[in-house]
Amino acid sequence: MKWFFNRLMIWGAALGILIFGGLWQIQDAWQHHGSGYVTYEDPGGTEKVPENDYKRHKYINGGTLLFTGLFLWICIAKGEKDDSRKCIDNKE
Repeated sequence: MKWFFNRLMIWGAALGILIFGGLWQIQDAWQHHGSGYVTYEDPGGTEKVPENDYKRHKYINGGTLLFTGLFLWICIAKGEKDDSRKCIDNKE
């Protein structure tokens, strides 16, 4: 079980949630027709908005999640690649 709860597996699970959450929101916006409900944090309520505003809101949120997840995934993978090189260089 130690291999399952290591640092890379936990990062992978968290970033997978971000990436697939972003893709889900983009797909939801792509397939949505008509007005929709959007929750804003500032006024603290749900508001019915026209289709264009709903889709823009979903595309921006989904794109932000997707970009953040992919960016962090690449940074962590690059960092682990560099760390593995250091371990190999130290053994020789």
